[in-house]
Amino acid sequence: MNAAPDLIDEMLHNEGLSRSKFAITPERLAMLKDFSTMLSVLMNLVLIIFVERTNHYREVYVPQFASDMIVYGGIIQGVSSGVLILFYAMARGGLITKAKWREFVKANAKEMTPFENEDRLDLHEMSVEMTHTILMTKGPESPDFEDDGKLVFGNCYTKFEYYMFNILFFIQDGTFIYYCLYFAISMLGFFYLDIFYALHLLDFITRSPTLQNVIKSVTLNGGQFLMTALLLFTIIFIYTTIGFFYLQDTYVDLNVNKFEDVPNENFCNTMLQCFVKMADVGLRSGGGIGDATLPLSYENKEM
Repeated sequence: MNAAPDLIDEMLHNEGLSRSKFAITPERLAMLKDFSTMLSVLMNLVLIIFVERTNHYREVYVPQFASDMIVYGGIIQGVSSGVLILFYAMARGGLITKAKWREFVKANAKEMTPFENEDRLDLHEMSVEMTHTILMTKGPESPDFEDDGKLVFGNCYTKFEYYMFNILFFIQDGTFIYYCLYFAISMLGFFYLDIFYALHLLDFITRSPTLQNVIKSVTLNGGQFLMTALLLFTIIFIYTTIGFFYLQDTYVDLNVNKFEDVPNENFCNTMLQCFVKMADVGLRSGGGIGDATLPLSYENKEM
């Protein structure tokens, strides 16, 4: 029942969009977003296929036609992602702010005393404090603000307050924030580095319920993962103390200074260095830290 007003607003809003000359429907928004994402996929394919390193891997070489494709694609993709924000604001802004106003008014009703117009004052006869209280406790949909089907607040302060809250409510919307990040990545890719276009590929997470469930399986169990990591690093630290005091001579990295007069380097000179190396090599190596240490000798050196 609490969602009924939002559903009614959405039905009326969609009906109004269908009657307008230029209807920004959810389907058209989805098509624009698909177009922008496919451009990103195309530019990433160009990067994968044509970008290479030359001059002993010191320089990045991109053929001119591939560079032009990325530049022109970046312009179109940036414009489309910017238009996506504008269209989303036009299509969903009113619905989002109305829903937020209802939540806001419901929360304020528990803390503020609603203004009762017992003297039947006209809106223009009310003080700023009165109109402010009506806005905070009844919202802009209050009959007190209605005048021939138009919103009238009686003073500039309450009117300004209404529009500022609308902006605040809208910029907190998750989809709007996502589209802004999407646009920001487009600008970083165009003006700074092409590699930022690769972040657009994460958009497929929002399109796939399966991928969303994968993300949720991690985020919803974040506490368990953190405690597991704590146990893991505790065990690594215990082994670090044993290795630091009793096995330090075996902790030698044979790949450091390999071609110098004094090759090799002991990676357990300090407890911190030893712990970091244990966590790094121990977790990455198939056989644990044993893959990075010297083999133990069982010969009796005193004989």
